[in-house]
Amino acid sequence: MENIIIETERLIIREFKEDDIGEYFKLISNDNVHKWLGDRKKKSIDDAKRIMLYFKNKFREEGRGVLAVVSKENGSLIGQVGVNYAPNLGCFEYLYAIAYEEWNKGYATEIGIEFINYYRDRFKDEKIVAVVYPENLSSKKVLSKLNFDFKGQKEMFGGVLDYYELNLG
Repeated sequence: MENIIIETERLIIREFKEDDIGEYFKLISNDNVHKWLGDRKKKSIDDAKRIMLYFKNKFREEGRGVLAVVSKENGSLIGQVGVNYAPNLGCFEYLYAIAYEEWNKGYATEIGIEFINYYRDRFKDEKIVAVVYPENLSSKKVLSKLNFDFKGQKEMFGGVLDYYELNLG
């Protein structure tokens, strides 16, 4: 039985499992996806395993972290959503990624709304932030729909990213 954390009409959000690695690697190594993630460097299968294990352990240890997004229709892993502590920002950063094949279906907004409601119920009086490459117009639209406020820009990953905040209190 899957450890379901959040369920939407079309998606299940759960902890990562070891056998997710193939689909997770495919997700984060896709050229159309990884160019928007962190330092934009292409990830190896070992990088994917390390990242996935880190997210899984953080969630188990702290009750918050990044989770797997699975399609109810076919049971495949199609994304990730959650928060990760960003020391350079001094708070938790909202992270999400959707498999390229699943773009433009409203999944990013669907998981964002449900995850933020879940998170707000458990971690009151905090803010979360998000950073986005300025040319990533789709993610900027998603953050706007999730009520993140644009606060300016931050230097990160060797470039300048747009910086957003969402107050949960």
